[in-house]
Amino acid sequence: MKVVAQIISIFFLPLLMPIYGLLIAFYSFSVQKSAFMLDNLYENPNKSSFLYLFIIFCFLAPGLSLLMLKFNNSVSSIELNERSERKTPITVTAIYYFILYLFLLYQDHGLVPDILLATSLAGGLSSLFALFVNAKTKVSLHALGVGSLLGFLLAYFETQTYFNFNFIYLAIAVGLVAVWARLYLNKHTLKQIGIGYFIGLLTQIITIAIYFKLKTT
Repeated sequence: MKVVAQIISIFFLPLLMPIYGLLIAFYSFSVQKSAFMLDNLYENPNKSSFLYLFIIFCFLAPGLSLLMLKFNNSVSSIELNERSERKTPITVTAIYYFILYLFLLYQDHGLVPDILLATSLAGGLSSLFALFVNAKTKVSLHALGVGSLLGFLLAYFETQTYFNFNFIYLAIAVGLVAVWARLYLNKHTLKQIGIGYFIGLLTQIITIAIYFKLKTT
């Protein structure tokens, strides 16, 4: 059972959650509420390019940075088991999210969907919140990741008149499986799991809602 929990932890790495969310949004049929095609990621003609950008900034860049920290003995393990070793990796991840947001904002000119701008900003903010909480207690980054996945899907699907609600159930199931694995491996307490999950979930929902509200006023 321990091997299963370890495999689940790898498959649901926090850095992969934004990619899973975008794959669902880009390739599952949905119909937008507005008349603007950019509000619908399924119909977006540039979705492959956006996906590559998120893979680079949300997965490859922070992942390689973590490996470099391990190579330089700045962290004892890429699993970041020690709370004291998490400050730099979380900070680096936040920086990459903000760089992605600024890059998309610079490229905008009406070509970048607001949902992508908002979720990249939310990713950076949730990392900062995790960094702040990490000063007091060890936060489950896996839980933060699956919480962010559900938050993103809920916020995005709210902008659509039709979508496959089964993906919401899937995101909830993924979250339950991932947090079970972390608890089974004794990596976190239930409190640390809950804190991480709600940071990810609420930051995505609130940031995206505010972002869309400000864009329409």
